[in-house]
Amino acid sequence: MTTETTWQDISLHDPSSPLQGDISTDVVVIGGGIAGTTTAYLLAKAGKKVVIVDKAHSIKDSVTAYTTAFLTRSVDTDFSDLRKRYGEENTKRILQSHEDAIDLLE
Repeated sequence: MTTETTWQDISLHDPSSPLQGDISTDVVVIGGGIAGTTTAYLLAKAGKKVVIVDKAHSIKDSVTAYTTAFLTRSVDTDFSDLRKRYGEENTKRILQSHEDAIDLLE
């Protein structure tokens, strides 16, 4: 049984074709995974011309296609260990960062 992720369902302009000729851009993002693509999206939204460069055959394939489950509200470290190591306020910030990442990507 093969299960496709939402990420794989996204249609992109043929990312497997190499760049032809010279191009002009403000920013080059190296890596077309979820982090690189989100970075490129936010930069483009802010008015920058962005190019994503990735060695994969298709930006949405490879590791990214199967790692969307890593966006989670939970952390794999016990909360008491986090509190001991980072304190109450920083532990709250750590947990909030997971929520913020999910909200941003949504």
